[in-house]
Amino acid sequence: MKTETDKNQKQWHEWTAVENEKKRQKSIKELYDQGYSVYKGADYIYAAELFHAASELARQQSNKEEQCKNLAWEADCFLLTYQYKKALSVMLLAEEIGGLDPVHRFYNLVHLLEVSKNLSLPIAELKKLMEKLEPYKTVQEIGGSKSMVLYWEAILLGNQGDNHTALLRMQEALACQQAGIPRYYDGVYYRALIDYYRLTGRMSEARQTMVRWKEAAKGDFIDEKSYQILTDGKLSFSEGNLDAAWDTFQCAYAEERYIGLAGKRTETLFWLVETGAQTGRFFEVRPYLRDLFAFRHSESAFLRYSCCYYFFDYYYLMMKAIQRFRLECQDHPTDFPCDFIVARNRAEQWLNRAESYGKELDSLQNVSWRESKIQKMRTALLTT
Repeated sequence: MKTETDKNQKQWHEWTAVENEKKRQKSIKELYDQGYSVYKGADYIYAAELFHAASELARQQSNKEEQCKNLAWEADCFLLTYQYKKALSVMLLAEEIGGLDPVHRFYNLVHLLEVSKNLSLPIAELKKLMEKLEPYKTVQEIGGSKSMVLYWEAILLGNQGDNHTALLRMQEALACQQAGIPRYYDGVYYRALIDYYRLTGRMSEARQTMVRWKEAAKGDFIDEKSYQILTDGKLSFSEGNLDAAWDTFQCAYAEERYIGLAGKRTETLFWLVETGAQTGRFFEVRPYLRDLFAFRHSESAFLRYSCCYYFFDYYYLMMKAIQRFRLECQDHPTDFPCDFIVARNRAEQWLNRAESYGKELDSLQNVSWRESKIQKMRTALLTT
């Protein structure tokens, strides 16, 4: 009850702060500028409120262009907080009003692709949306549109399992990045590029790119440091340095706590659960499992699948650890959060859920790797 009360108080303070801003500031530009400043500070809920206030003020003043511009930014905030249905409704409203300038029209199309991917639109439909973005690869008068289209080509290729081609696209995306909106800041490209180097086994290039990213970082966005720490941890994990990776992921979580994002970034939670379970830190992992539990009914099938899979992974690795422990020593039965039978039952329950979501996603994306992965783990579970 206390947690829910604290949450309601926080929401009330945020709403009150926005209302006070609306009373104090009558300028659309002031509200937008403050919203963007808060956005760079990674307080996306408050930023969404400010962008919404700016769009509402623009509506009252019959300024459709400013109204739609702020709606586009409000939608981006919802995307970053996994509120995909809210993001979609805001984007569709901006389209309906019809006041988007070329830059924010492009942003809206990109956001529509992102939300459609997370809401599990079939791959054929996602490709149709990509076709709408294709002309922007040559429209250089609106800033970094080409690099953003290449970025999304890479993301969709990676989701299809083609990491090598995705790497080439991401290399091109970073190479053609330029100043002027629309654009992602460079850290977005560096982070994705390092991931594709890692996924294709090119660890030397990944480390070199990590150095370049740290040298190029300007600190404009408060969460860039946390992303750098997380990426460093993933490289350590892929190099087999699991203890170092665990320490680094904990540092990433601590940085997220400092900027108010602890427990809100699923990627950090996934890596903490995976690394902690693999290194036998079952009790230490439990707070992160509680954070992750909140996302099990996410609007995104990708998140639902991943949550179920990592819960399975936790209990499966615990089973194996208990099995080894029983062979080596009969003492200290409280060294694990639950016994072998309980761990096995929970592992099977979460694997069944992961299988259901995985089959759905594979069918929509016309791939089979999730189903194959689940079958492999089911065989391992039956033989443990």
